[in-house]
Amino acid sequence: MPWLQDTADNKSIINAILDIEGEPDIKVVRQGFEDRVLSYRAADGTRIFDKFEKYADTAFGAYVWKYEEHFDLADHIFMYEDSRPRTDVELHQVVNDLNQPQLPVKKSPWQLIIIPTAMESAQSSYTMMLRGHHSLGDGISHMRLMIEHLFDKSDDNHERPLPRGRYGPTKSIWTLLGAIFYGPYVAVAQLLRHADRNELHGPEMTGVKIMAWSPPINLASVKQVKNACGATVNDVLTACLTGAFRDTFMDRSPSNQEFCCLADQEFIRVYERPDVANDVFYCLQLYQPASLCDEYASFGASIISYRGEVRVGVRCDTAVLDNPAFVCDKFLKHFGHLVEQAKAMA
Repeated sequence: MPWLQDTADNKSIINAILDIEGEPDIKVVRQGFEDRVLSYRAADGTRIFDKFEKYADTAFGAYVWKYEEHFDLADHIFMYEDSRPRTDVELHQVVNDLNQPQLPVKKSPWQLIIIPTAMESAQSSYTMMLRGHHSLGDGISHMRLMIEHLFDKSDDNHERPLPRGRYGPTKSIWTLLGAIFYGPYVAVAQLLRHADRNELHGPEMTGVKIMAWSPPINLASVKQVKNACGATVNDVLTACLTGAFRDTFMDRSPSNQEFCCLADQEFIRVYERPDVANDVFYCLQLYQPASLCDEYASFGASIISYRGEVRVGVRCDTAVLDNPAFVCDKFLKHFGHLVEQAKAMA
């Protein structure tokens, strides 16, 4: 139950950002969400996204989902009313400001915020920011919702993909068994572990979460590197990201200790969705084991590829890093180094 992991300074809220060309129309967005999400049903008539009208509450000592008494989409989908961001730096600031407030109580824990922008690169554009609690679904589920249900299909028939079940992570018998036994396992492991003397630990979390994302890099360049190295796209992107984390940790270490950052396959999740607007949506997301301290449990990263462009996004508490854009810059630096090596090998 993800809401049981919430603390005052570390809420399990996932953020997904989409940049869209055109002028935003809040009425169209709300109606589209109503038609394509809230009213969407499986073949047997079961509503797939009914959680978007519910909130978690307690009854007789157990957690249950309850419908909002007076559900109104306007409470969840609304427009950012302040001045339009004109640069990426201003947009980052707006997104980080909107990320700070807690989600309202007694309301389904999600918001879809429309941010009109005035970027020099586009005549009219806006950013769609989805804030959703982890109890609704994981990050991949949130991105799948936006890509598969809020985007028009390339053939303009607006057919939605056949649902694979209820919204959120799949629940197999192994998942349920793991949930039953993992808690006691972690409790025993914590009791038997040695004292934690890791110098990476810093001050307690502030509760202020900030995000940053990189400029796009060309997916074709990534493929050139992977071909030259005899690797995969996953290998190239993961290597750049672990290198960026390594640089971050070394800069943060008072003794300038050498670090080796590895991406355990157990904590990497990849989602690919072909034929989305005649393109491929690809997401590589790093997860951290629950045994990590609370501080680093709030340090996450995702790599998104869509329409031939790749971006890396980082979210963390300000106690961990006051500027996550540093990780994005290091990611680009490591990728540039690999590109130069690939050219030298050609």
